[in-house]
Amino acid sequence: MHTMLIVEGSEDLRVALYDAMKHQYQIALCANGEESLQMLNAQKPHILILNIQIPILDGLELLRRAEYLPPVILALGTMINGYTGQCMKDMGVGHFLMLPTPVQNIARHVALLIKWSESADPFSGDPQVQTSKLLQKLGIQSHRDGYQQLKVCIPLFAQDPAQNMSKELYLEVANLCGYDNERQIERSIRSAIKSAWLVRDPSVWAEFFPPDGQGQTHCPESKEFIARLAEILIETMK
Repeated sequence: MHTMLIVEGSEDLRVALYDAMKHQYQIALCANGEESLQMLNAQKPHILILNIQIPILDGLELLRRAEYLPPVILALGTMINGYTGQCMKDMGVGHFLMLPTPVQNIARHVALLIKWSESADPFSGDPQVQTSKLLQKLGIQSHRDGYQQLKVCIPLFAQDPAQNMSKELYLEVANLCGYDNERQIERSIRSAIKSAWLVRDPSVWAEFFPPDGQGQTHCPESKEFIARLAEILIETMK
């Protein structure tokens, strides 16, 4: 059974997370950064759920000071900027979830991160690496505006296909990528898709977006594009 440390200042959320996952993991709880740093180094858990806005010692500083970092780290918080997001990624955070979010959603993300971390080939188990391969196959190159947003967006949607793209997904991507609002994300993604469609290889795009019953093809809408590539990503990661 995997060991887990939950670092969360809210007692209600701590208890709810414990109750939701106590049968799957061996769980320790902590309410502040200073104590959790000691527990992290001493216990060396396999999984860390960390609210980056914890008291005494914030989550980012905890990650910087830790002598040991688990292979699976899920960060939580009510806000994040691009710099903080990049710092967390550099320190091994697998994903960041905006609060509030259902406890079941947090548990589902933990399970997915464990699955990806235990892939026989760690490189092929990285969802962003796999997403990059899909985007480049469709002709969306890394220098194009919208590429990075799609690279973040598609794995996030694959983890939670029930989320609202405009109100939840694009907002989370904006926070992670350092943009002011979700409309910038939506415009960049749409621009990348339309530009690639204009110079597409029809046979390649047909593999992803087959013609309709009348044999007609169309440039997919952003939501259709993201949902389809997320579906392919899920199959690839199995």
